[in-house]
Amino acid sequence: MSSHKERKQLPREPSGAAALLVSAATMLCALATGMDGWVANGWAVDADQRPPSVPGGNVARMKRLLGQFICTLLLVALVLHFIWWIIGAAALVGGVWLGTRMWLAQRATDLAERKRLDAIRARADQQLRWMLAGDDRGIYGPDGAALMRDIRR
Repeated sequence: MSSHKERKQLPREPSGAAALLVSAATMLCALATGMDGWVANGWAVDADQRPPSVPGGNVARMKRLLGQFICTLLLVALVLHFIWWIIGAAALVGGVWLGTRMWLAQRATDLAERKRLDAIRARADQQLRWMLAGDDRGIYGPDGAALMRDIRR
């Protein structure tokens, strides 16, 4: 007899839609591979993980291997049959993603340009107010006004 610690741990079940997908794929592969239906906690268990009371042997393994080979061939045939649809869908998704990224980058550039122009307008308004008030900073700017004061002395 083996203890509980010696047994291999089964993987944890995923949750939500992934669990539904995994269980559907498990059932499909179990039907396609001709498994004898022994399932633990919703997961198909390999022959070496079965308890001794569950029959199985080389015939069951060969059936499973043949079923997996047929499933692989079907999957490859589906991919090859619909390759242009798959490429088209990938191009569409890539184009939408790229277009969205370019649009976001353009929005960020436009916002930065708008802030830069607002800062220029604010400085121009300030210099106009200084000039109308007779301040040298309105003509020469803040740095130039300090130099002009030194020159006039």
